[in-house]
Amino acid sequence: MPRLKQAAVVCALTLFAAVTASAAVSKKYDDWRKGPVQWIMTGEEQKAWKSLQTDQQASDFIDLFWARRDPSPGTPENEYRNEYEGRVIYADKAYGEKNRRGALTDRGRAFIVLGEPDEGAAEAGSTAAQKGMTRDLLGGRATAERTEWIYKYKKASKWGIPEAKVVFTHNPNNGRVTRDVQRGDWGAANPGAIKAAIVNPDLKEVPAWALRGGLEPMAVRIFDSANAEAQKAANAAAAEQLRAEQAAAAAAAGKPAPAVVETTVPMPEVKWEPRGITRLTLTRNVFEVDPEAGTDPFRKMASVATFKASDELGWASQICAATNDEPSVKFSVRLTGTAAGEVVDRASEPDEMIPDRIRALSGCYMLRGEIPLEGMSPGSYELQVAITDPNSGRDTILKQPFRIE
Repeated sequence: MPRLKQAAVVCALTLFAAVTASAAVSKKYDDWRKGPVQWIMTGEEQKAWKSLQTDQQASDFIDLFWARRDPSPGTPENEYRNEYEGRVIYADKAYGEKNRRGALTDRGRAFIVLGEPDEGAAEAGSTAAQKGMTRDLLGGRATAERTEWIYKYKKASKWGIPEAKVVFTHNPNNGRVTRDVQRGDWGAANPGAIKAAIVNPDLKEVPAWALRGGLEPMAVRIFDSANAEAQKAANAAAAEQLRAEQAAAAAAAGKPAPAVVETTVPMPEVKWEPRGITRLTLTRNVFEVDPEAGTDPFRKMASVATFKASDELGWASQICAATNDEPSVKFSVRLTGTAAGEVVDRASEPDEMIPDRIRALSGCYMLRGEIPLEGMSPGSYELQVAITDPNSGRDTILKQPFRIE
């Protein structure tokens, strides 16, 4: 399929019938709310989500949700969201319990909300009171291990407390690890960490720089399984060495050796890779940009907010981690707004093209097009670009507001 510049990408917009909103959000958005993101939502956000009626409202909610937590507002990167994605990946790998996803376990929740503890050791106690005795299926007795995660002042002070201790109990009968609700500082640390993450609390509407189309992240953290196995082996060796040292010290003092079963497990090294469909940018002369130049082309394109009716509206988006060397991408565009007191709603027919490879970003491509604005009245508009991800087959809608003067 040839690269199209004048026919397919210069979209001939036609009047489109108004779309009736659905009565509730679709499954993909509902699944988002039921996933690990629920752990970092405030009570007000949980309540607000229940009032949403359409996918567009859900998409805007998600964009605003992350914008309120973005420590570098106005930039393409949201460091908090990236950290969250990395913690979810690690929790899924490290804390899975039989058929239960690791990020949805008690340890997964604590790790996602609080991060890596400064100290974390499991103890096999020597008395029934310490062990929390449980009965096994054969009627015998089994012991439950106890794990403490400790967060020292540097971290805990951000949550309004001097230190935080989270306690977990390991049940050997069912393999579950549950948080001990009677012990530790979870009741203060959890809401404190959730609140501390909201660095832009005054945002009530999605700013233009935060429009991402809801679910698609700017990047994902790639878990290095080989590194994780190496780290696991290193921690096992460290635990064995510590056990031997403590046993020798106890023997010299004529005391029984303590049972240390694990040491602190640091988060393994990870790397960041761009993923998904993102970075919708509006500009003039979009085809003058060279994605093969060896630099990130989107960093050179400041999104234009105001156009003239004599301009051609150029748009570009980034597609990363496609399955083919030159993926064929399906897309459509829609232009909505209000001009001269009338509602405008125009959409193109679905189209398909091969995007341009971005040399500086491995596995990433630039999809772009132009829309003639001739004959359009001054007013406020919004461009929506619906793109089918060639990797997952999912549709993503990116949007960006602009004006015609």
